[in-house]
Amino acid sequence: MMPSPVAARPAVTPTYPPSVDAHDVGVAKARPPVTAQPSSPGRSDAMFRKTPAFGTFTTRAGAEVETGFRVYDGKGVGLVATANADAVRRMLAGTGYQPVLTPSGRAVVSLWIMAYRDTSAGAYHELFVSIPVSREGRTLAGDSAWDTTLGAADPTRPGEVFVPRLLLDAQTPIDYGREYMGLPKEPRPGSFTMEWTAEGLRFAAVDAANRPVVQGTLPIAATPAQRLEAPWALMKRLGVWNGLKAIAASVTGATLRADTLSRNPLNGELVRNPGQVSNDYEVIPSADNVHMTYDPASPFGKVLSDLDLTPSSVLSWRNPRMLFGAPLSEKP
Repeated sequence: MMPSPVAARPAVTPTYPPSVDAHDVGVAKARPPVTAQPSSPGRSDAMFRKTPAFGTFTTRAGAEVETGFRVYDGKGVGLVATANADAVRRMLAGTGYQPVLTPSGRAVVSLWIMAYRDTSAGAYHELFVSIPVSREGRTLAGDSAWDTTLGAADPTRPGEVFVPRLLLDAQTPIDYGREYMGLPKEPRPGSFTMEWTAEGLRFAAVDAANRPVVQGTLPIAATPAQRLEAPWALMKRLGVWNGLKAIAASVTGATLRADTLSRNPLNGELVRNPGQVSNDYEVIPSADNVHMTYDPASPFGKVLSDLDLTPSSVLSWRNPRMLFGAPLSEKP
């Protein structure tokens, strides 16, 4: 299933508060499409052949990164959870967007831990919060793990997520994300430890001040019984036809639309980064083997603690591929 076309919006014109000098951000320039180097098999994916890079952006530190940004290869795990709806609404205040709610009144939120092996800005790790949103708001039909999973990642709906915070361990993708994409990435690199086994992922993240943020373990593979359950669970909630399309999209890694909304850390404006992502993840519809702790002594850990996350399911992203267009201004 191909992504829906994104409606045209005016391009972002950066404005800067008194504390930020215009010279503190990099410069974008057009150039012939960047020729992908064969450093990973993902670079040959159809989404990159159809949408070549359209230029470069040089950060104020002097790093040159292709635009639009793309992830060619990696792996990651997303924890789908329900969260305190009031805390989520405070994050969305002034954006004009509403969270996806469960019938019990909790908001759907995802916490992602990613290991990118090949991207426009090199290899790095990333931790971020993702909040599915819509202008009109939406309440799910049920509170089950499958319901909340589809609330976070429904392959039959164009995706829109608000990202309030990101932690990375490399400076170039931090600078590019803040200066060009308007993403609220922590300004200095943190550090990650990640141990992958056949059963799951054990990880920990620490911010630039060496303050613990989060640590835990997440499963990365569904059980045979869960895999047998998946087709029926999807068809029950999406209908037979849409359920079959969702299953096919997951098997083939079909491209889906997934736009990211954020507040630009340099000027506070609401920004949309139109995106496309591969849909090749496996759903683990259980929180039985999820163990997570957050440390509110760090700012990011305080955000996670305030959200009061209740784990629901896990998305194991086997080979994430993403690309983003030019950032667009978004009116609240």
